[in-house]
Amino acid sequence: MRHGRERIVLRQPWPKGHGIDFLAEPITLAKQKAAERGLMATFLVMDALALKELPENFDSVIDSGLFHVFSDEDRQHYVQGLWSVLKPGGRLFLLCFSDAEPGDQGPRRVSRKEIEEAFTDGWAVASRWRESR
Repeated sequence: MRHGRERIVLRQPWPKGHGIDFLAEPITLAKQKAAERGLMATFLVMDALALKELPENFDSVIDSGLFHVFSDEDRQHYVQGLWSVLKPGGRLFLLCFSDAEPGDQGPRRVSRKEIEEAFTDGWAVASRWRESR
């Protein structure tokens, strides 16, 4: 979650949002920003691999730079958690580092094939791929 920026940018049409991070500091900052802007939002310190523990389901989930940090095994667990929190017909918006990105420093790069393989059972991958310039 980048300090609540996604929730703030995507303020409309959703009247209330949720955000998670495994670190307390980004959650504290997100809460402050939401309060300053008069937004109704719930921010929780939690591990994204524990999504199944959330008691709510959502129409949309935004993953902004998280998927690519997981090992192959943890990705499977994470995708199962995403499935458990999305309502039927819900949408996942996934932003991650592409293997088309030049260089070898920085986060793990993800191929289109890896995404398609991770999201198989029950998922429909309908996406626009933006390749590196």
